[in-house]
Amino acid sequence: MDRRAQRKQRAEVQGLLAPLKKRVAELEERIVAEETRVKELNERLLEASTQGEGAMVSNCSKEIHDLGMLAGVALNPDTSLKDLHANVLKVVDMVLLMTVFPGFGGQQFIAAVLPKITALRDMMPKLNIEVDGGITDKTARFAVEAGANVLVSGSFVFGAKDRRKVLESLKKN
Repeated sequence: MDRRAQRKQRAEVQGLLAPLKKRVAELEERIVAEETRVKELNERLLEASTQGEGAMVSNCSKEIHDLGMLAGVALNPDTSLKDLHANVLKVVDMVLLMTVFPGFGGQQFIAAVLPKITALRDMMPKLNIEVDGGITDKTARFAVEAGANVLVSGSFVFGAKDRRKVLESLKKN
């Protein structure tokens, strides 16, 4: 891909992300904008740390929901579902299960996460389960069969010459 195509692609992605960035900035502003809020946030985090992570996520989830957005949590491939506090699942709309280790695109799908997807689907049949990392037309099928209903495919889509064709292949599989 030449530099001009890369710049165009980057501009397209930035345009798509602009509304999301605005919402994240609004959330951040609401939580920590004023000096009093920083103190309040620190007190809540201190309180949450004494109550366990479930309380902290519950508090943050409420703030996010109050802004009219959905709340979620993410787990790395090596994080066990047992590490996910039971109360967390009661207050989030989605769990993102990473199928690569975050940091850079183009990594291989970690199939060892598939049983975790299935177990989470069995625990929470109506929960949105998102997977991100190494999603291609081949791995998408495995993730969906395991129980994922939201897929994120970065390098496979944005690295393709014909994105429309690639997106259609993802939908088929």
